[in-house]
Amino acid sequence: GTRYFGYDSTTEFYSLGLLTKYRHDFSLLRSRFITGIDLDYTSGQYLEKRIKVTKNGDKYVSYAYAENTDNNYDYDAVFTGISPYVQLESSPLEKLRLTAGARYDNLSYDYDTKLSPNTNRPASTRLDFNHLSPKAGLTYDITKDISGFISYNHGFRVPSSGDLFRGTASTAINLKPIKADSYELGTRGKFAGIFTFNTAVYYMLKKDDIVSFSSSTGVSERLNAGKTEHKGIELGFGVKPINRVEFNTSLSYASHRYKSYKVSNTADFSGKEIPQAPRTIANTRLDYKPALLNGGLAEIEWVRLGKYWLNDANTETYKGHDLFNARASYSISKQWEIYV
Repeated sequence: GTRYFGYDSTTEFYSLGLLTKYRHDFSLLRSRFITGIDLDYTSGQYLEKRIKVTKNGDKYVSYAYAENTDNNYDYDAVFTGISPYVQLESSPLEKLRLTAGARYDNLSYDYDTKLSPNTNRPASTRLDFNHLSPKAGLTYDITKDISGFISYNHGFRVPSSGDLFRGTASTAINLKPIKADSYELGTRGKFAGIFTFNTAVYYMLKKDDIVSFSSSTGVSERLNAGKTEHKGIELGFGVKPINRVEFNTSLSYASHRYKSYKVSNTADFSGKEIPQAPRTIANTRLDYKPALLNGGLAEIEWVRLGKYWLNDANTETYKGHDLFNARASYSISKQWEIYV
């Protein structure tokens, strides 16, 4: 249970799941066939009670629960998922590996409210979602230690029960699943015995992305943005120049933008950057494992989080920050370790 100002909520659920997988390898073209099915059954209950408070001057001195009919939510929701999948891998050339597959999702919510419907509480209903998600990719060994890859993935995610059944009833119950098409191209490898690297560029287009929107009246609701665009580059580099010393750094530079997101005739955020999505994220670490630490580690780390917008209209920004960490550990024995 969680108590916030004005209400007290309790969530209960249990889940049953089964993940099955069958794999068969063939000598022809070094092929591999994989198939399986994922099953999920989750029964959940959510109760949100209103709280009436009593004040003495500026102090809250007591509270009591409102009548049951005044509660915000009291519902059961059963989620059922049946998701078969298949994947085929093959190597028509010695240095080339191809992968293709697909997953089919049959997902449903059986929602039953114990309270009368209102503007923030949808009526009892059943929702069904069905979708096919393909994927394909290849890897190629450029040299013994360097490889390249390219991939396409189609993603699919249904709204959560909280998205669907808690909020403005007319919009929440009609939320659409998120669909995403992503493309990635990259390389990874090592050279000279001491250097490692990985690079990747990607592009993702999401349709019906679920986002939060706060109106001028302060009411917040979950909505489907028409399209969001995500693209960027990720770089990683590591070097171990001498024994016991290692240096690693990683950098992500990305753009996350509303491609199509019109909330009303007066609120159109198409073309704006998505809030809370920094363009730059970086991490740099220097590790030292001297013998005197008996298998332990000394490390300094620099984390850089770039600036980002705080609102959909892109009028307020957070300037970002730098965070520096220092840590060390010492192994007293196989069972005991000291760290700072």
